[in-house]
Amino acid sequence: MDNAFTSCKSALAEATMLSNPKPNAQISLTTDASEDAVGAVLEQCVQGVWQPLAFFSKRLRSPEQKYSTFDRELLGLYLAIRHFRFFLEGRSFTAYTDHKPLIGAMSKLSDPWTSRQQRHLAFISEFSTDIRHVSGKSNVVADCLSRAALSNVVLGIDYDAMAKAQTEDKDVKAFPTAITGLRIMPFKINNSTLLCDVSTGHPRPLVPRSFQRHVFATIHSLAHPGKKATVKLVSQIFVWHGLKKQVNQWTKECLACQQSKIQSHVHSPVAKIPVPAKRFSHLHIDLVGPLPPSEDFSHLLTIIDRTTRWPEAIPLSGTSTTDCARALIRHWISRFGVPLDITTLKAALKARLQGPNWADELPWVLLGLRTAPKEDFGLSAAELVYGIPLGVPGEFIDPTSKTVNVYAPNDPFSSCVQRLSPFPTSHPGLSSSSSVPQSLRDSKFIFIRNDSHRGPLWRPYDGPFRVVAPGDKTFRIMVGSREEVISADRLKPAYVDLTGPVTVAQPPRRGRPPLQQAEPTNQENAAELESSPPRQQSRSTRSGRAVHLPPRFR
Repeated sequence: MDNAFTSCKSALAEATMLSNPKPNAQISLTTDASEDAVGAVLEQCVQGVWQPLAFFSKRLRSPEQKYSTFDRELLGLYLAIRHFRFFLEGRSFTAYTDHKPLIGAMSKLSDPWTSRQQRHLAFISEFSTDIRHVSGKSNVVADCLSRAALSNVVLGIDYDAMAKAQTEDKDVKAFPTAITGLRIMPFKINNSTLLCDVSTGHPRPLVPRSFQRHVFATIHSLAHPGKKATVKLVSQIFVWHGLKKQVNQWTKECLACQQSKIQSHVHSPVAKIPVPAKRFSHLHIDLVGPLPPSEDFSHLLTIIDRTTRWPEAIPLSGTSTTDCARALIRHWISRFGVPLDITTLKAALKARLQGPNWADELPWVLLGLRTAPKEDFGLSAAELVYGIPLGVPGEFIDPTSKTVNVYAPNDPFSSCVQRLSPFPTSHPGLSSSSSVPQSLRDSKFIFIRNDSHRGPLWRPYDGPFRVVAPGDKTFRIMVGSREEVISADRLKPAYVDLTGPVTVAQPPRRGRPPLQQAEPTNQENAAELESSPPRQQSRSTRSGRAVHLPPRFR
């Protein structure tokens, strides 16, 4: 059995394997043409054996298929020489064809040739006029190449089993008596008699219910086209009741398409933090830096009260937890009390804090931020905190003898400050189209967009994964064996068939695989391993360089 398989494999390899061209070998070009295509093989003779160098095949266009046999054979020789021009130019070769009238075409004295024939013959004569006849039985390779067609690719469908299933399917039996535009009649396909629709000019088998999903998978898995293209491909070859609806649904549920194709990204709205009812109860804290060193300071701790928008910027020499906590207690909690919530401002501070003296500029920046009116309600943070505006350079006026009491009881501004309630935060420039689609909220399984660097053919989505709890801005997703909170902007709904079990994807393994240590085979080996110090395993990079770890990692 092994010898027969090896002999068969060797025979196929020798018959189809291309050879390297020899400079002084005899060259031949064998051509053939059919009603659909033309084919040719370029060969060389080495020690009396013809070896293939290259193959050529081309499908004829609709006008070319109407040519006469002589014109098709002439066209095949013309196209083959033009295709192998880089190899045949400047070399003597013999052209073989199984069409005898083409042999005397170069010396034939008869009716004038047409313009197309003259062009083809003139081009061929520039390379060779040695055209010889070969019998059709010997012209196997070129004949096969001229008759190959893409429509002859056999799909993985058992038509015998389909014919048997048609006799048992109720929907197929009801087709001949139903009022439709189909013309149902028996037709023989691949030695099987099937009920087919011939209203389109070619037979389309009626697919029973048990074969419908298999037919769809066979056609759709070739290139994973979209809904419309898949419906068109399936309906050209097969037909069944509800074909368009089912094919659309199955294409929508194709996991490979959902992982690879991007229709539209989710743009969830900006998360709105509720405005606290009490001043200094909700703080926003952030770190800015590293900045150019100034008076031993390199970072800024920024603090903003959410209700009054009062800003503080504290210079820091370090960014440890102790340094940040100490600055918060000294500069904020000692004056305004302990906040209830802290949310961790990088904005206009960098505009003034570029030079080496940014620590001296910091108080002026804070003064400008505290006296600038807010767009939300037209008041500055200082007015909300102190009840009066702060004086800034350029606004000083000459002193007068008249004293103004800014806290007079009848002052309308004072009463306004006393009745002031927190304003909700505005979101300028927020797109009205930002929203989480309802299909994503209702989906039980989702895909997660992979925003890391990917290769050219890597799929942009991972999944499907099970949804634990949806939300307005974030979703809790079960990724592997743990729950993760992921932004809705990276998610898209997964359409899966919920009638059966759903295979959930596993997260990709990160890092190096664990080292497997050899287990002792007996008690002596175990005692030896316990008494001897552990041996250091050498590691190397992909390029082969040895890795020397620091002592603390050994």
